[in-house]
Amino acid sequence: MGLFDFFRRSKKSSAVAGPKVPLSGTIAQFTAQDDLGEIACEGGQSLRFSRAACRGFEPVEGALVRVDEVSPHPLGGWQALAIALAMPVAAYKALVATRDQALSLANSPAGMAEKTVAIAHTLGWVVMLLDEAPPVEPQAFLAWATEKGLPARGIRIDISRGDIRLRHGVHEALAYVADEPFPKKTLDLLGLTTELRSGKGFIALSLGAPGMMRVHRSLANGKLDDPWAKNGALRDLSRLVAGMLDLSHALVLPQAGAVMLADTFRRRTADLDDVAGRPFSAWVATAVDPELNVYATYGMVLHGLPDVEVPVTLGDDWALDRSREALLFACQQMVFNNAPLKSGSTIKVPIGVSVGSHKASSEGDAESYQIQFTEGPGPQRLALKPLGDRFSTRALWRKASDPRAPNSDLIGLNTYRELVRNTACVALKASMVSGLSPDGPQLPTPFDLDVLRSNEDDGFFMMTNGLGRKRQPGGQPETGTAHVELVAAMGTHHTLLAGVLAQIGGQLHAHSGDEDHVYKAGDTIGFPVEELSTKGFVLRDAGRLQIADGAPVHLLEVIPLTSDEYQQVRSLGSRAWLEAQGSMSPAKRAARWKLRLN
Repeated sequence: MGLFDFFRRSKKSSAVAGPKVPLSGTIAQFTAQDDLGEIACEGGQSLRFSRAACRGFEPVEGALVRVDEVSPHPLGGWQALAIALAMPVAAYKALVATRDQALSLANSPAGMAEKTVAIAHTLGWVVMLLDEAPPVEPQAFLAWATEKGLPARGIRIDISRGDIRLRHGVHEALAYVADEPFPKKTLDLLGLTTELRSGKGFIALSLGAPGMMRVHRSLANGKLDDPWAKNGALRDLSRLVAGMLDLSHALVLPQAGAVMLADTFRRRTADLDDVAGRPFSAWVATAVDPELNVYATYGMVLHGLPDVEVPVTLGDDWALDRSREALLFACQQMVFNNAPLKSGSTIKVPIGVSVGSHKASSEGDAESYQIQFTEGPGPQRLALKPLGDRFSTRALWRKASDPRAPNSDLIGLNTYRELVRNTACVALKASMVSGLSPDGPQLPTPFDLDVLRSNEDDGFFMMTNGLGRKRQPGGQPETGTAHVELVAAMGTHHTLLAGVLAQIGGQLHAHSGDEDHVYKAGDTIGFPVEELSTKGFVLRDAGRLQIADGAPVHLLEVIPLTSDEYQQVRSLGSRAWLEAQGSMSPAKRAARWKLRLN
């Protein structure tokens, strides 16, 4: 059971007949086992309720409240829709202090940071590590926040009830403020990196006990207000955090057990006004459990949804990538449907699927999983059970590249693309940066353009990815011309450079296939590009990629030529000139691929 499911349920059963308003009663305890909350009312009646019904205060055991609105509950009995505090503020704060003591929280000034950390660990949805220590006294905090421009960004600050509350949209977050650095020992446990620091202060934001999201869903037969609706809880909270990111360098996600750079959160939630997007990955972390051999997510509780796990094969990059895709794809399916996946159902996860803010494509080769739920103590997790021969998709290249194969459609572009990327990153000693699809008319063979950052040089490789899936017309395996991809080394990358490579690549399968037209090392290509001050290009053998256990894919480096070089190579041949250019590296080719823009 998580630390965040701390409410306990009254053992009294709900009344069949509903009470009439107004009512007064006390907030009874919740049980983590049942994830339900009740109010014990005068006369022995009881009402179900959720934190969202509490107007301006946090539910705490023993607090006297007034129920202003009720309605029938779908499971029988009644539920409270609007609850107000009906006791002196000082007495309410005393109850909160008692709760804090029960949670072993220090009350001395020296222990305020630890206390705030403990509250954040229990109630927090996000903790913002600040570069400047904020005032902790509400009036001083209001002045500080106003000076920092929070109201101008749509953030409202409310200190009228003796605490600090921040609102964006329709959701109000309690702010637990500390003017001391976030404890480094806690950051270390969460995976502190050299890029992160404790800061000089921090603010924990809470929309209530995170476990209550599951409460809401269980009370409503699996239905829940969409957290990513126009004014959904996570969209509003994301807007609130985004409005304060210039004050923060990193975020702690207590429910995900992770730390995230502020720039990462900013990138993942770039367009919060796009209601078609649901950037759930800003609130979720993934990690491998080497003891259980599973890859798992953490933090889906904020959606009221189960976390996901899938078996993993350590030491196998292809298997790790496929497992992570399966996790995020399953999470995205639940987030977009706003409902858990059903036990016993199956999902097909496309190879190389890009899971982001918008619903991912389901096209191409896929691996299938059956949905099961874990058993044992604590919240259930969703387990993905692989169906069939797991990772057999990478063996498709052997069949597709067999010279006797009738066509290359035996392997999907998505599978081929991932096989090439994995192999190219190792061969070129580089890391994937981005991929894009060339603009323009439909090409004979579809392909992408991959940008890879060199791990040994200050520069990039740009490579076609998809041309080699089909044999080049007239190409022969023994001459390295059957399966071909183009690559270029450059100091920086630009869309215009991508367009140049795409235009050359588009011709690779658009010729008749006779010997004079086969693209091979040493060939020149007459293609003037004014912005590069080039008259054409020459192709150089850049090695081969051994893909799985199928045929190799040969890389042809594309090198720009000046007008004089182009004439020289055309008249004298390219061998001597290419030998003088040395091996491919971004530093050596940077000047040749430097754009000269007005």
